Amino acid sequence: MKLQKSFWTRLFIPCLILYGGRPCDALHSQLSTRRRWLQATTTTIVLSSPTTAHAGEVGARITKAVTQSDLGIAVRRSVVQGAQTMDRLDGKWEQFSDRFQLGKERSQRPDRPKPLVIPDPLPLDPTLAPRVLKCSDEIFLEMMRPFLTSTQLTQQIQTVQNTVKPAFVRSASYSPENLAQQFNFDLYVHYKAYSDLLIQLDNKNNEDFKFPDFLKQYQNRIGNEVLRLLQLPVPLQESSLEDILKALDRFGTALVQTGWAAQVEHARPTLEQIQDWRDDADDLIWTLALNGDITLGSQLLLQEQGFRLYPNLGKWAVQSILGPSSTVDDYYMDTDYNSDPDRFEVKQVLLNIQLEG
Repeated sequence: MKLQKSFWTRLFIPCLILYGGRPCDALHSQLSTRRRWLQATTTTIVLSSPTTAHAGEVGARITKAVTQSDLGIAVRRSVVQGAQTMDRLDGKWEQFSDRFQLGKERSQRPDRPKPLVIPDPLPLDPTLAPRVLKCSDEIFLEMMRPFLTSTQLTQQIQTVQNTVKPAFVRSASYSPENLAQQFNFDLYVHYKAYSDLLIQLDNKNNEDFKFPDFLKQYQNRIGNEVLRLLQLPVPLQESSLEDILKALDRFGTALVQTGWAAQVEHARPTLEQIQDWRDDADDLIWTLALNGDITLGSQLLLQEQGFRLYPNLGKWAVQSILGPSSTVDDYYMDTDYNSDPDRFEVKQVLLNIQLEG
């Protein structure tokens, strides 16, 4: 029964989110709710594979079939493409209604969410960025041996930097003097280089290299390193729930203090939810929101370009805190309500955390 529950949860929850499974009181509310979740989830559902929790050998095979097989990827892409079409229609209707003042009543609804005010992050710790980049390179190179040399990696990073830097310099959102923007640029360059090298290896049809296994191990190792760089302990696998919640609080505080994120909102589970989870009545689900994550740009750009390895370092660190019997899904959110989909702007990485009951 637990296996079936885990499988159906993984398969249908993203679809429910895509098609607006949350009940609404009015049509406009339903459309706007679905549109906002669509914008936030479209990219990440296609390109990021959820972390597999322990569900036995059969469960692992089912999960692999859904998340990694050609059929599973094709089905998920079809779902997302259909949802994108529906989203465009929703957005056009809302723009039409606003143009002719038909949406006036919607904008005055008392339940309309208020914009979330996100402050500017603190200045980035100048020692953090080079250490993150160094450990990212070292772990990638170590895991890619004997397929790759350090010289090849350095050359590829330089090639990517020379290619993309002019476009970044022309962008109004990039300045080499800004440490946070420079860190975001460097992350994009390094992870783009990693992906290019992985594609070259795949084109050689090397059967000894398995990308899904590599991706899982790389994310786990980088997650542990991020915690160490933030001077946080890596929790034991048998940590209690209270220890996990405290570790997440410390992690959020460290992100803000080092200038990695502007705000971190930890919506802890309620006592009732915790009791149900301890009674094996239900999985335990709660969220951790990273507002103003300075690495957002590199994450989104790499995903838009179709790469599955992108620097969602906050998510990987959270997964390291939680341990293997958990699932962390990431959603990219605009914290301001707007009926115009063209004005959608990602400002938050929302991490949906699930511990098995």
